[in-house]
Amino acid sequence: MNFVKRAMLSVIMRKGKAFVILAVFFIVANLVLAGFAIQSATGKAGDLARQKLGGSVTLQPDMEKIMNQQSTNGQMGQGVRVKMPSLSEKDAQQLTSLDHVQAYNYLSNAPAVANGFKPVETEDSASGDSGQGHRIVIGGMANGVQPDIMLSGVRTTDLLEGFNNGTDQIVEGRGIQPSDAGKSVAVIEKQLADANKLKVGDKIKVNGIREGSTAELEIVGIYQTTNANDMGGIAFTNPANNIYAPYTAVSPLKAKGEEGEVNLNAAVYYLDDPKNIEAFKEAAQKTSVDFDTYMLDANDSAYQQMMGPIENVASFSNLVIYLVTIAGSVILGLIVMSSIKERRYEMGVLLSIGEKRFKLVGQFLTEILVIALLAFGLSVFTGNAIAQAVGDKLVQQEIATAKEQEAQQPMQKMIRMGPGATKQNIDAEPIDHLDVNVTSAEMGKLALVGLLIAMVATLIPSISIMRLHPKMILAKND
Repeated sequence: MNFVKRAMLSVIMRKGKAFVILAVFFIVANLVLAGFAIQSATGKAGDLARQKLGGSVTLQPDMEKIMNQQSTNGQMGQGVRVKMPSLSEKDAQQLTSLDHVQAYNYLSNAPAVANGFKPVETEDSASGDSGQGHRIVIGGMANGVQPDIMLSGVRTTDLLEGFNNGTDQIVEGRGIQPSDAGKSVAVIEKQLADANKLKVGDKIKVNGIREGSTAELEIVGIYQTTNANDMGGIAFTNPANNIYAPYTAVSPLKAKGEEGEVNLNAAVYYLDDPKNIEAFKEAAQKTSVDFDTYMLDANDSAYQQMMGPIENVASFSNLVIYLVTIAGSVILGLIVMSSIKERRYEMGVLLSIGEKRFKLVGQFLTEILVIALLAFGLSVFTGNAIAQAVGDKLVQQEIATAKEQEAQQPMQKMIRMGPGATKQNIDAEPIDHLDVNVTSAEMGKLALVGLLIAMVATLIPSISIMRLHPKMILAKND
């Protein structure tokens, strides 16, 4: 009788022990399968989060690092401003030729003063409210005059978030185009145009923060915005007072930078696929851009806010796979070892009639594999439901924990001045559901883990069989 047939008969005869092994394997299979399925689901959730946030990466000053450096050097103090470095067009241009870049935009924002026309009044300023206690004074001209409009310098308005999500819309003329670089043109908001009876083709003058700087801009378009964000009566933060112009026209009006040098606040690179963000970042590190001063931001804070609970679940599921695999191997190993001790006489008889030792080991391994195959077959029907339930439970627990931590340590959020500035999806909601599905890939991984567990649980205890001597076994049995 060959060892495979003996293994099948042994499983049938020892139903109690076979059921115990089946139960252990069934639990192990479901937990391991749930772990693999959750890991796969978190990967898909990550791709979904990146798709939602978009495949754009922003090159801009690293504020946290700059503030830490200035604080270390003793440059920070009460009433002392953070010295913001300017991003040169030359540095920003280096990243435009990297792989995966489909389009790019330059942003160069500057508060300014209307010359010969009136900005749209805010509610506070119109009512005569001085805003004592909450009015914010930012910047200022050399003669003490406060800015009342915002110049948003761009390479193109077509790529701006507002013009893509419908918040801003061109109603007359056209937007700013890359071909406008070096030209003195502007796109103004409809309220500002109506208040001053301006139309496409008219010219407006603005005074920059740099002493003596002035620009005359020809209106090439009028846009309408539904953005109502306004900061406590500050005129230049009123969306109606935001004027788009080529970044080359705005840069000379800024207070900082060398005369004739084009300085940017940020550069935004739009990639062909959000999955390529990390590859783009790695390639950017090889350029001469000073990444001790600047950073590449791919809405990472929003991504972490969305993916934080999911990533914790993925990490936990990975730990579960390792722990269950080890624990399953140990438990099954003890069961097999106990079985071997109980069946020493059987082994002695088989060895005495000339059966090879490796066939005895093969018999035990076959018994375990037969039971494991049955357990894995059953887990196909239960694995998906268990994985989904476990995944949802873990996600909800992680979200609850994250909310408690956020309540204890409120996140400090940075507000970038000006409608044309880059924006973070600061309030991005965390992903609270995993779409867990057991696929053939997870089943294949489970089969490999199951085979590993069966081999470890059988081969290690079976070492004792190699030392068995038939005469000694039979003698002890007598």
